[in-house]
Amino acid sequence: TTDKNGHALEVSESAQALNTRAQVSIMNGTIKGKVYAYSGSLTLASVTLGVTISAASVEASLQVRGSTNVWARNCTFDATHTGARVTRPLSVEGRSSGYIILDNCVLKANTGQELSYVNPISGSATFEVNNCDFYTKGIGIDMGTTGTFANLSIQGNKIPNIDISLKRDSAIGLTPEETAEVEAIKENNTIDSTVEIYYY
Repeated sequence: TTDKNGHALEVSESAQALNTRAQVSIMNGTIKGKVYAYSGSLTLASVTLGVTISAASVEASLQVRGSTNVWARNCTFDATHTGARVTRPLSVEGRSSGYIILDNCVLKANTGQELSYVNPISGSATFEVNNCDFYTKGIGIDMGTTGTFANLSIQGNKIPNIDISLKRDSAIGLTPEETAEVEAIKENNTIDSTVEIYYY
């Protein structure tokens, strides 16, 4: 939501972080700090997550944990970082249910930042990325022990690279169906390098 007077919401850098629980919607605003989405649902529409984040504990512009449902559309992740920890535009942890949807977003990995990371996406959880621009850094997706390519929908994005990790013996490799899914990801996105598969 906007604030109580209908003005665009702005969270100052001094606040460092916005914690969301239950059901939260933020539209047409600027958040000068980190957003923690740890429970319930979060909707972001035309929001910029920006400016310099200096707290050593800040790890991502948007950090999502557990089964929180997140839908971000027309948003810009544009934070930079000066501090001890490397940051990411997006960090997702411990997903086994719920959804994360990014539509028409820009994720800029600026100085001091790494690729966006999802660890893991498994169980019934889904991760959908549509028509987003990842600029200079791609995304890493860990499937854990139960994730499958059915958990993913990645299309229409400009992205340098996609790294997908699978917890299985590398000698087993991909099934023919999974190979087809990887090829579809390559065909349906503009990828500078490639889709890499890692086994652990």
